[in-house]
Amino acid sequence: MAAFYKIITFHNASIVSEENHGELGNLIPGEHERPVLCSPVVAITIPSMPSHVFLVGATHPVPLRVPLSDLSGHIIPLRFEHHSEQSQLAFLHPVLDQYLSAIIPEEQSGYARIEGNRRSVAGWELFRLESLAANEITQRLELLAERLEHLFARGITVNTLLETIRAEAIFGTPELLDAALPFLSTLNLEKIATLLQQDKVLCEPWHGRCRRTHGHQKAFPF
Repeated sequence: MAAFYKIITFHNASIVSEENHGELGNLIPGEHERPVLCSPVVAITIPSMPSHVFLVGATHPVPLRVPLSDLSGHIIPLRFEHHSEQSQLAFLHPVLDQYLSAIIPEEQSGYARIEGNRRSVAGWELFRLESLAANEITQRLELLAERLEHLFARGITVNTLLETIRAEAIFGTPELLDAALPFLSTLNLEKIATLLQQDKVLCEPWHGRCRRTHGHQKAFPF
């Protein structure tokens, strides 16, 4: 069964997305002299990936980017490890040994960014999960969790991703594919792109729209 959490940093601040640049950060609640506009972020766990969380915008899709890391997208997968007490976690890049670190928030803004390039774990690299209240779990979050489970339970391969796209299993939640990107090699991404371009059923509606204007005919001469 999926579960939904807020992530609390070592500084008792919540992980958020900074609205101007999508930067992942941590924000101490309350009023501040120089507030930073932020969107709340939720962590989803699913049965098929028991050592991972998936970060998403809490109320709507938002771009997420981990500074000093190659992680970005509307969904960011992270591995986690238990440290010290069971309630203390460290989060890592899904395929690299790079830990997340929460910089201490500034006093005037209550905000500082999360950085994704640490090689070891100390205080600032420790986090805890806080369960969402039932009324905070929206239908959108439940749908994302259901579709993430369906996708990862089958394994992240070229074929399963193509089948997911062709079956329109991401309709309404296109950000779902962002969760799979860190697990794919460049070679497999190129294979997917090539096969999608060759898929007449998928491409025909797009081709039809592109043919309607002279400008699109120049840009997409097919």
